[in-house]
Amino acid sequence: MVKYSQICSFQFLHNYYENNFCRGINVQPTLATVSWMDQYGGIFKSRGNSWYLLLSKTNDLNKIKEDNEDVQLNFYCYSQNPDFVKITDYPVDELGCFNFSSAGIKLTGQEKKYLNPVFKSSNTAIKEIAQIEIEVSGLFSGGEIINPVFEMQFPDRIVPWKYYIFNNSGINYSTLKLEGAKSGLFTGPTDEYVEGVGKAQLFDSGEEKFPIKEIGDVKLSLYGEQDDQGQIILIDHMPNPGPASLQLASNSSQQLNATMYIYI
Repeated sequence: MVKYSQICSFQFLHNYYENNFCRGINVQPTLATVSWMDQYGGIFKSRGNSWYLLLSKTNDLNKIKEDNEDVQLNFYCYSQNPDFVKITDYPVDELGCFNFSSAGIKLTGQEKKYLNPVFKSSNTAIKEIAQIEIEVSGLFSGGEIINPVFEMQFPDRIVPWKYYIFNNSGINYSTLKLEGAKSGLFTGPTDEYVEGVGKAQLFDSGEEKFPIKEIGDVKLSLYGEQDDQGQIILIDHMPNPGPASLQLASNSSQQLNATMYIYI
């Protein structure tokens, strides 16, 4: 029975997801990396949001390090989330993916090492959301396996929020008001007209930006004031924008806004 030793692992993080654990990531080694793994009896497996690279214990670790001073292992990352590009801070006007590399990082023991995301442009559309580059020689020291945990944090999409309020109730509210810890970051309401929809009142965060999250944590309530009844609550918990709400700003080819249409 073959016994294995873990030589490194990958952990994927993203603030969009609950607890910052990035789900649904598939990692595939390149053909050259598969060939390297076959040479040393390696296997690559996943558990949760982490992936693990193991080698057969029959290997001479000093020889692996000696024979692989200039060798790099490469992996492609794919997401099962069709909205991954929307929730992640990719450039709006460029094709490409993020690159995570261990180059230049000193590994001293079994510890977490953060790999900085660097956007890598492409001339054509590609399916991978990221590429990983790991230097083999850095995984071994003094005939021992270092076994680092490489943490890869995808940058989350942070954008201005816009709430367009459409009053279809037939009730005239003299004033609409947002309440909540972050309500002071919004301006408005201002009168707007949305083509094809109609008149609305807009609450706009402007230069203030908020993250798009799987489970929204920005608590805002909408109040309306009637002359004869005073202030009443219309929506106790305003919906937080999701990936489908992202739109290009009308005056920019690079700025995204999270736009919500709310009907009362």
